[in-house]
Amino acid sequence: MRPLLWGDGTLWGDINAYWGSPASYVLEPGDENYRVPAPPSALSNSNSTHKNMSNNPTPTTRTILTAVASGIHAGQLTHGASVGLLHHLAPSMDAVLKKLEGDPDAAPLSAANKGSQLLYRECVDASGDAEAALKTLSDGPVKTWLEGYRVLMMGIHGKKANDGWVAAGFTTGSTSVPKNHDARRALLVAARAY
Repeated sequence: MRPLLWGDGTLWGDINAYWGSPASYVLEPGDENYRVPAPPSALSNSNSTHKNMSNNPTPTTRTILTAVASGIHAGQLTHGASVGLLHHLAPSMDAVLKKLEGDPDAAPLSAANKGSQLLYRECVDASGDAEAALKTLSDGPVKTWLEGYRVLMMGIHGKKANDGWVAAGFTTGSTSVPKNHDARRALLVAARAY
């Protein structure tokens, strides 16, 4: 018999694990009342995962992670001296949290006032807006101009792909306007040089 401890690999459904007070324990082969576990079923998925008892995982969402860090910081301020906290003291943690969440005492609308979380979100939003504007431009005026260029090249080089089409900037074996923006941009550069 061995004591049952958190994180020792004991599974929740272990038929030899006993929870109780004053102690919890796991029976091992040779112990009285030990039961031989049933063999895994042939129908069960051999790739299934079992949950071990452990601490909560670290959050991956930035907002939740920042909230947890704030809670830890509050605990440092409240209990740090009484428990003899020696590392990662409250002043250094406070500086880090202000970088993340923003410092209310910094100049309004400054990067320090907004904090890295808000700046990150603003950058994501701005890049999304820029990508949407680029897609609108690429699918609108750029595509229209390239389709006109294609018609002009058909009058010069014919309807079938050949070396003239390649010289005009179209990909080998193709006379169509590209579908993605990077290829359209390359065709625009080649058309300018042509």
